[in-house]
Amino acid sequence: MNLQPWEIIAVKSEAAKKRLFPLAINQPKINEAPAILTIPKHFIPDGIVKNMQTL
Repeated sequence: MNLQPWEIIAVKSEAAKKRLFPLAINQPKINEAPAILTIPKHFIPDGIVKNMQTL
């Protein structure tokens, strides 16, 4: 039933999107989008985070 508690953050301010830009590998769509949806790190399983850090 997918009853896990999820937290999704909608980033809309230009200042916050500028801070996300380098974390998103300078993808132009970060600055162009009206909102960016993010999932906080504490909701991502450790194995996935470790794999992302090796990229």
